[in-house]
Amino acid sequence: MAYPPYKRSAEKKSGQYVFDNDANPFMRSSSSSTSVPPLFQDSRLGKLSEARAKIAELEHAKNDLDRKITRLETEKQSSELQVKELNLKNEQTSVREATRLQNEINKLAQNLQEIRNISQSKESESNRTINTLQSELTRLNHHILQQNEISTSRQAILSQVQEQLIEAEQKLQEFNQLSSQLDDFKHLKKQSQEQSLYIQNLEKSNNDLKNELERLKELSPSIQILQQKVESSEYQLSLMRSLRRQAAELEAENAAASYLDQEKDKININSPYKLCKELASRRIEINMLEEKVGRLEEQIKSRDMIISENEYKKSYDKEEQHLQTNYDEQKIERIQVLENLLTTYKEELEQISAQSHNNQQLEDQSGPSEINPHTVEVLRRNEELQAIIYDLKNENVNLKKEVTSLQMQITVLEQKDLKIHSSELIKQNEILQETINDLKNENLSLRKHASSLDQQVFALEKAVGRGEYNQETTRVLELKDNPSSRDYAIRQSTLDALKTENNQLLTKLKELQKMLENNHTTQVETMDDNDNSIINVIPTQSFTNLENENKQLVEQIAEKEKRILRLKEVWKTKAQEYREAVYSLLGYRFDFLENGRVRLTSMYSEQDDQSFIFTSDENDCGTMQLVGGNSEFIKSLDHLIKFWVVERSSIPCFLSSLTMKLFENTTSGPVGRDMDMSICSTVNQESTTE
Repeated sequence: MAYPPYKRSAEKKSGQYVFDNDANPFMRSSSSSTSVPPLFQDSRLGKLSEARAKIAELEHAKNDLDRKITRLETEKQSSELQVKELNLKNEQTSVREATRLQNEINKLAQNLQEIRNISQSKESESNRTINTLQSELTRLNHHILQQNEISTSRQAILSQVQEQLIEAEQKLQEFNQLSSQLDDFKHLKKQSQEQSLYIQNLEKSNNDLKNELERLKELSPSIQILQQKVESSEYQLSLMRSLRRQAAELEAENAAASYLDQEKDKININSPYKLCKELASRRIEINMLEEKVGRLEEQIKSRDMIISENEYKKSYDKEEQHLQTNYDEQKIERIQVLENLLTTYKEELEQISAQSHNNQQLEDQSGPSEINPHTVEVLRRNEELQAIIYDLKNENVNLKKEVTSLQMQITVLEQKDLKIHSSELIKQNEILQETINDLKNENLSLRKHASSLDQQVFALEKAVGRGEYNQETTRVLELKDNPSSRDYAIRQSTLDALKTENNQLLTKLKELQKMLENNHTTQVETMDDNDNSIINVIPTQSFTNLENENKQLVEQIAEKEKRILRLKEVWKTKAQEYREAVYSLLGYRFDFLENGRVRLTSMYSEQDDQSFIFTSDENDCGTMQLVGGNSEFIKSLDHLIKFWVVERSSIPCFLSSLTMKLFENTTSGPVGRDMDMSICSTVNQESTTE
């Protein structure tokens, strides 16, 4: 820390600081210090104090430089953060721009489709108009031809009549010469009168024909105009067709160019013809693959049918075995039943034989003359039972033989069928397994190929959506001043400005670092002007960028203020219109007061200060206050308030009934008082006119 000069000089005089010759070059040895005059000693002390002051200033400048370096480093970090933010913003804007462009492309496609539909509708309308105009033109031409024929026929009649008139005049002259023949003269006079009448009629008809001819001549320009319209519509139709053809060609060229641009590294295509050829080959390949897939699916279906048949055979064999086991069980049960019957019949036969033996003994004892009917019945029953037993034994033997033969046949057939069927099934299973594996491999390869084709189609559609094209074969025309180019120019200018600002900041940092490194080697006199050398620490580009941002912010603020003013004006006018509409339609002028209060003044009130003030509270509650008016007027409203407000809780009905009452009490009739509302006079004028 540097001390003030006076303090150091005092300490020097008191002998607290002792400097060696090597440490302090301004001091001499102690032996000669006493011999130095005080004037020189003071001058040396002054120089030392000045040097220390300069050292203090240099340290202060160094601290200032350190602070500036830290500030510049913070500014550099902030600028880097701004650059990163701008890069992120640019990326976001680019993504938004891409989405916007995609939406615009979709909109343009929709517009193109709409234009096509409109052109088709216009084409159909123009065709209909052309047909109608052609029919009208043919009709008018036919009418003109008819009128021309009529006029020529009438001209011929007129020429004939003129010839007859000339002949009649000649005859009249002859009759004038023949004055002696009066009767003939009278007759000729009558004929001349008739001829004159006929001539007058012909002249009238001739005038009518002339008028008709003039009218037709006047119509002929309109026909020519219609013909011109037809020609212009045909020309527009041809232009529309050419434009549609050009649009289709441009779309095809755009698709081809985008496909070329996307696939220029994969396939070597330089012309639309090659591209179309390649697309046709790809389509043929896709169709062939689809046909192959269809054939493979048919083969898979046939294999599935074979497998299902084999499974059905297996199930049939299982069912046959099940039936065989059931049949054997039924046979065994039937044999057991028959054996049980046989045993029962044997027991019954033994009983009958025992009874017959007893009966025989009784007969022997009683005598041969007596015949017991019971014994006869027993004998007959015995014979029947013996016959049944014999039949059952035969049937049992036959059934056993049949069962054994069937079992032998079943075993033989089962062995044969199992051998044949097992060999066939093994072969079919192997074949089907091989075909299934082949079909699975082909299906996987086809799926991979289809997925690759789908990816290619998606990439091509994406490239077309981005607006990519082959610059070698296609030239895209665009407006010189379009929104995308303007946005791109703005982004590019801001990016260039930031780059230049960053470069200038880096150069300034490098200069400051060099100055700090060279700070220890510079002389004291040069460091006095350190503040003058460190100039233009802030780059000019950053200052200009800040000015531009400030201007943009000022413009935005001005635009927003202008917008707010416009909105306020519009709101004011709309509020005034709303008040006037409510006043003219409902008869009340309302004013919004502070704290959410509303004041209503009736059109038919006797005084301006008579009004209602409504205040709204929580839970749909509020208060109504009558301002102005005398006690009689307030008393006259008691029954209305009680009837409508207290009993029925209806403020609108109360206000409408009050309006009717005030209307009846006013002396001005159906016209309300003027309350500084311009719309009132107009409404009253309309009411009076009605």
